[in-house]
Amino acid sequence: MVTGVGLYTLALVWSVDTLIAPVFGYQGYVDRSWSLFELVGAIVATVVLSLTVDPDGRLPSDVARLFLLLTTAVPVVWIPMLYGTLSTLQVQNLMLTVTASFVLIALALRGGRRRLVVLHVSRTTFWILLSGFGILSVAYLASRGIGLRLSGFADVYAQREQYRTNVDRLGAYLVGWLAGGTFPVLIALGLHLRRLAVTLTGLLGVVLLYSLTGYKSYAIAVAILIGTFVMTRRGHVRTWHWVSLLSGLIVAVGVLDLARSGYGFTSLLVRRALSTAGINTGYYVDLFDGGPYYALRHSVLSFAGPSPYDTPPGLLVGRTYYDAGTAANANFLADGFANAGWIGMLVAALLVALLLRAYDKVSDGLPLCVSAPALVFILLALANTAVLTVVATHGAAVLVGWVSLLPASLAVARRRDQRAGPPS
Repeated sequence: MVTGVGLYTLALVWSVDTLIAPVFGYQGYVDRSWSLFELVGAIVATVVLSLTVDPDGRLPSDVARLFLLLTTAVPVVWIPMLYGTLSTLQVQNLMLTVTASFVLIALALRGGRRRLVVLHVSRTTFWILLSGFGILSVAYLASRGIGLRLSGFADVYAQREQYRTNVDRLGAYLVGWLAGGTFPVLIALGLHLRRLAVTLTGLLGVVLLYSLTGYKSYAIAVAILIGTFVMTRRGHVRTWHWVSLLSGLIVAVGVLDLARSGYGFTSLLVRRALSTAGINTGYYVDLFDGGPYYALRHSVLSFAGPSPYDTPPGLLVGRTYYDAGTAANANFLADGFANAGWIGMLVAALLVALLLRAYDKVSDGLPLCVSAPALVFILLALANTAVLTVVATHGAAVLVGWVSLLPASLAVARRRDQRAGPPS
């Protein structure tokens, strides 16, 4: 596992240094003259981080930890060390806290899981509830006058602006609940049950939301969901396979870009999906180190007193380091830092662990190729925003609810599989 994560890190750093940094220096990819001491610290942190994931995971949280390791932990340890303006002390603290956060998640997820049954419902009742929620939500969104336009990735910005102008608070919640908590369940169930109609319904739902919002992450999430289904069909996830696949993909698109004297594919896969998390987390540390911190007074604890800033963290960081109106969201760790500094990162990690443990409990008995793919949209959200926002706005609570209501007729007892022994 250590070797695999090491190769992934080398592929990521090579890609950023060769193709991204020379072009996107204005976005923070400026060499910070790192030292050998910092390099050794990053290597040690990477080794420890690689030991926090299960090389042969059988729970949705095992898949989640691997995903967050690759998309959040490794970029946040390496990118701010190589690029930006952080001091040596800040880089060291960042490495230590990120490593401690993932160790905390691993420790919090140790032990067995006893299935948490919220409510028993029949198969018919489940499908009525899920279908009714989906239809009513889509009907409400249509009533807001948001136009549908299936645009290419380069032409989505006008659609995003129209969506933000026309959508109200309830509509924004419904989009997140459908995208993160409802349609992924349909796709995962359809793939597992080999029900083409169910799979297509979920896929068409995501396409509809993409047409409404212009959010490119939805299209990317569908591809990851399908890949997750394929790689978990045997009831477990071989970490080495995932790490090798992503490392090879990074190198392949990099070589392709070099051959065509461009950077487009690498920008989409590496910069947008991976290294920007590192750059933005460095900005959060640079801006909020020493406080004042939000302490959630811009959101759930607004009753505790006024926020020290006039805008949420992502918009403040965007306004400071990019342009006015830019939302420089990073990940759950960066948001934790904005709220309470280094301790806030650890608290955010603990909240993620509690969410994943709850999901393990309600999904116990489901095959991994259903529970893990259904979680993909939520994992992408955690790699890009705050954990409480993911729970309330991006559909994590809704996903836990739907999965807890899945009838026994759709479940395959994992304990029975475990008693039968590992897949051949």
